[in-house]
Amino acid sequence: MSNNDFTRQMPTAAGDSDEPVTLMLEGEDVFAAADAIGSSSRWDLLTAIAAEPRSIGELVDILDLSKGTVSVHVSKFEEAGILEANYSVSDDGGVEKEITLAVEELTMDLTTI
Repeated sequence: MSNNDFTRQMPTAAGDSDEPVTLMLEGEDVFAAADAIGSSSRWDLLTAIAAEPRSIGELVDILDLSKGTVSVHVSKFEEAGILEANYSVSDDGGVEKEITLAVEELTMDLTTI
């Protein structure tokens, strides 16, 4: 890794092997990831999901934010490739969106921006 790369390890991303799941970002993708991580509310959301997968409702309770705000924050991370969603049927028959880390490591090549 060169001095121009930035790597942040995010534990507990879903992966099928013992190797960390890594996302290498270049060019405009660096901006999308930096924008997603660049707010304290989104950082708190990422920290909560790194601890364990969470539903939108759980994140609303943990972060004390509205469902709409949490959904917007999650969407930013999904667009950047940092989080992913899985859908399941809840106990009451509704659809529940569970958010998990998509990667364990995020590497940004700053020479490409």
